[in-house]
Amino acid sequence: MKQRPSLHKKHRTKAARKATFAAPALTDLPPRDIKRWLGRHKAIVVAAVQNGVISLQDARIRYCLSVEELLSWEHAMAEFGVRGLSTPQGHRRSKR
Repeated sequence: MKQRPSLHKKHRTKAARKATFAAPALTDLPPRDIKRWLGRHKAIVVAAVQNGVISLQDARIRYCLSVEELLSWEHAMAEFGVRGLSTPQGHRRSKR
């Protein structure tokens, strides 16, 4: 059985466990074609993966994300809460 990265409950830090939200339902997840990621959208995806609502692999496929990006969201949420998931104006992905 392949080990999941630190989004799995037993691998998360104490701070990350404190930042865990209540398990969202599948209907609470952002739409697959989301254009603008707000901090709350990222927090819902992180909480869904942490609580087993959606697997890490499913989240990656559904939202076209890398493992590194999801792990950075988890880290930011653990360190700074949902506000840590907000992207400053100058750092948004550009559509080129």
